[in-house]
Amino acid sequence: MFHLKIKIMKKNYQTFLFVFAFLVLSFNGLQAQCNVAAPTISGNTLVCGSSGIFTLTATGPSSITMWYTSIPTTMSVSTNPVFITPSLTTSTTYYAAQFAQGNVSLTMPAQVTTNTGNTRGYYFVALNAFTITGLRVPTDASMANSNIAVLNLTGGAPPAFPSTTNSFTTLYLGQNIAGTAVVPVNIPIPAGTTVGVLGDRGGVCSYATGSYSTTFLGMNIVLERLGMQFPLSSNLPQSLWTENSYISRVEIYADGLCSSSLTPVTASVIIPPALNVSTPSTLVCVGGSATTLTASGASNYTWSTASNDNTISVSPNTTTSYTLTGSNVVGCNSNVVYEVTVSPQPTINIASSPSLVCLGQSSTLTLTGADTFTWNSGFSINPLIISPALTTTYGVSGTGNNGCVGYTAFTMSVSPLPTVAIIPSSTIICVGQTMTLTASSASSYSWSTGQTSQAIAVTPGVVNVYAVTVTNAAGCSKNSGPTTFVSSPCTGIEENSFTDSTIRVYPNPTNGQLTINSFHLIREIIVKDLSGRIVIEQTGNSPDARLDMESLAQGVYIVEIFGAGPSSSFRVIKN
Repeated sequence: MFHLKIKIMKKNYQTFLFVFAFLVLSFNGLQAQCNVAAPTISGNTLVCGSSGIFTLTATGPSSITMWYTSIPTTMSVSTNPVFITPSLTTSTTYYAAQFAQGNVSLTMPAQVTTNTGNTRGYYFVALNAFTITGLRVPTDASMANSNIAVLNLTGGAPPAFPSTTNSFTTLYLGQNIAGTAVVPVNIPIPAGTTVGVLGDRGGVCSYATGSYSTTFLGMNIVLERLGMQFPLSSNLPQSLWTENSYISRVEIYADGLCSSSLTPVTASVIIPPALNVSTPSTLVCVGGSATTLTASGASNYTWSTASNDNTISVSPNTTTSYTLTGSNVVGCNSNVVYEVTVSPQPTINIASSPSLVCLGQSSTLTLTGADTFTWNSGFSINPLIISPALTTTYGVSGTGNNGCVGYTAFTMSVSPLPTVAIIPSSTIICVGQTMTLTASSASSYSWSTGQTSQAIAVTPGVVNVYAVTVTNAAGCSKNSGPTTFVSSPCTGIEENSFTDSTIRVYPNPTNGQLTINSFHLIREIIVKDLSGRIVIEQTGNSPDARLDMESLAQGVYIVEIFGAGPSSSFRVIKN
């Protein structure tokens, strides 16, 4: 920075302002320890659009105001408290500062210890130019005469001890200075100078913590230890070194034009948000699932549905437009209209042939009205042949050429088959006798004999086979299948039949329970039908037995008895 020490008089006031307005000032050299209040800035700082012009006003106690565009500061862009920016296309930050004449000092850190003997001090790099106007060794350690030297370390930072350097020039040397007041000096310090300072009082150094960071005339500086192995009171500065340890405290005073801290203000040119609306699917069908509209590109959203969420769910039945307003974090808005196109669903028709089936029959279902079809069973067959075991509903979805899906269902009614049975008028018939065969109730009948009545009279031989087909009111038919009737010659069957005089069987015929008495132990009873098939086997070890024939059909059975006596066999009629 340029440091000015100007005594303002009436006759040169205009000259001062002219020179001041074009100074190249450095913010880092003007802000600290200058008791000048920073200005406040007012005015509109936001334009929503591609460009804008801003009027900014700096207000503060001083009459001198300057505007800058960067830190560190360069040439000011305005010296007027009211600054009108050029047309800006991007957000730009400006800085305003106020100025006043002042005196500042390099404040020392607190004393932590002392050292007697050789003189120590500190050094730092002057980032900006300034003029030292006073020097003083604090009196914390001693009230004796002071010794002070100010050096320009032309070789830069001194070497670490025990190495030394004499690459310096002496800018000021004061030895055995009486008193404790500030010593007035006039020492110009160019920017970039490595400044060395040595000092003590009566050979006693007032020590403070080294590597001390501070701000002086707006410069951020670090005070590092500087020393020599001689007392300054009787020696010139020589053989300088540094090390990581205490510094010896010496105050520096400077007189100059001071700046307040800079007040930043950003003139914001904000492009309105570029809104975008997306949806997971562009296909919306009448009566279909809701679709989501997701907004992006802004911080806050308002839909024409009154929702403030970025995502909304809509289910329009007709093509509908939705308006979205979006704003960014600074309040700039933009709008977009999004149209949701709604497509119709296909109408699906199912034709069945036949439309009614009996149990065990098949029907063909043929689909029309869509491009592709899927049954609720997962099949995509058209036509579909079905054979339901009971009344069943078949659902099918169809997809049209617009991608929309329709649905319909068809119920196929299944009529049960009639119950069919042939009921004989007697369970026992002798050869040559007539019996009546009656079919179970139905709407129509067709016997294997050619007869069509519900009941028919037959005179069977020894073995005869009959069948009947019955049809119910729904037109469903069922055949009884062949039913065999066996006629008995009706001889040799009495209530009691004896194979020999040792066995008695009764009653015969029986309704189910047969009693057998023998003079010998009965060990096994076998019952066979007339075809020779064994239908009952029973074991025991008693002369008496009861045979349960309840589960057997009506007819004639051969009962064989085996035991301690001779084996026997005879016929029994089961009613």
